[in-house]
Formats: sequence, structure tokens, C-alpha cells
Amino acid sequence: MMTYAEWSKATAGHGGSLDEYAKYKRRENEPRINSGALFHRAGLEPDGETQRYPCIEIGEVQVYAYVRDGGLVVSVHLDGASGGVFALYGADRCVPVTINVGDATVYEAGPE
Repeated sequence: MMTYAEWSKATAGHGGSLDEYAKYKRRENEPRINSGALFHRAGLEPDGETQRYPCIEIGEVQVYAYVRDGGLVVSVHLDGASGGVFALYGADRCVPVTINVGDATVYEAGPE
């Protein structure tokens, strides 16, 4: 991945701002983050009583999808992440989130 100095030189006069460089860094890291995804199976916690729901973990973000009371629940947990995708978004660690159902975007939030 290019350093900011290399990026600035390569994009001189073509949007080589620090914001554009940050977007470049995030895009360049997407394949690494996506290929490191982990799946955690449903089951019981070690206490033998607490239900553990199925989860996919991507860049330290956990996304749970499970059935409860006859409906589908999708839960996104950003609170446990200290690095991963968050490390690419600066000090506030604010990561854009988009939720699609089929082909329709039903939720979108976060920085550009």
C-alpha cells in the first residue's frame, strides 16, 4: 500500500487529499478484512445454560443472525472491536454501516 507521500505524488491535481488517501487505505484493506472472516456456531456458553447465537466476525465486528419468537433477528455488535476495520477510520472509530434486505438498502449510517 502506498504511503501518503506516494499517494500525494501519484494523484497530484487529481484529488490527492488526506480524505481521499484514507478512503484508498480502507478500500485496499477490504479484501484482507473480508478474507479473514470467522464463523462462530450456535451452541451453549461454557456455563451450559446461556444460548450462544451463530455469528460471523469480520474485522472484529460481530454480526449475529438467528430465529427468535418465529422471526429473524439480525444484530450487529460494534462495541467489542478495538482494531480491524475500526483502525482504518481515525480516532472516533466511526464505521459506515449499510444494511440490505434483498436488493433494497433499508439502513445506512456513518461517515462518507
